[in-house]
Amino acid sequence: MSSTGYVDEDFQVEGGPASYTPEDYHAGFDETPVVETKVSSLTPMELEAELKRAQAEYAAALEAANALIQGDSLKYTMAYSQHLGSESEAADRNLLEQEVADLSKRHSLRCRKGSYVWKVPGATVRQPAVEGVRVRDWAETDPFTKSNYVDGLFGEFRAHIGETDTQLNAVARACGAKYIVAPAKANERLFEKARIAYDNDLQRVTDYERRSFVCDNFRQIIDVL
Repeated sequence: MSSTGYVDEDFQVEGGPASYTPEDYHAGFDETPVVETKVSSLTPMELEAELKRAQAEYAAALEAANALIQGDSLKYTMAYSQHLGSESEAADRNLLEQEVADLSKRHSLRCRKGSYVWKVPGATVRQPAVEGVRVRDWAETDPFTKSNYVDGLFGEFRAHIGETDTQLNAVARACGAKYIVAPAKANERLFEKARIAYDNDLQRVTDYERRSFVCDNFRQIIDVL
């Protein structure tokens, strides 16, 4: 789960009271929207040139991103093939498949083969409510309330994750693996994921701050499990 809370710069209130409320937030805006119409001073030829320049930059950015992804994919494929090149690694891979199947059956979990993502059939995992933050409909909740929710959830998370990290670190050391804590997601990224994946329901977002075991071979993965 979590990260330290970041307040969206577009909605941050400097020097405001600690009890600042969403009503205060909305009161700072005129109810009548002001629409500005800007007329471009560029000629049609200049506009076309600007469009081509933007398209070229976009294409270059996509090419760079694809190159990065392809490079990482190639490294993964080569490493994976190397592991499966030996009979012992291939046997451990098959054993891992069996361990995953047994674990899923033992805990009534559903796991899509090859992904090792476990879910309880029919269950929806949700983050808990945060004291002092009331939400009726996440789709209509203002950014200030969302930030308060994330900050409160992070506070609870930080109060309990230390013991969990200690235990998981001990597991990693005992298995010869590495235990990695990824950078926490910023509020803007959490809001975006909630909007795209969960119809704005921020309580459905569960990967605020990921933990990973980095293993050198299939045997280490089995030992970690």
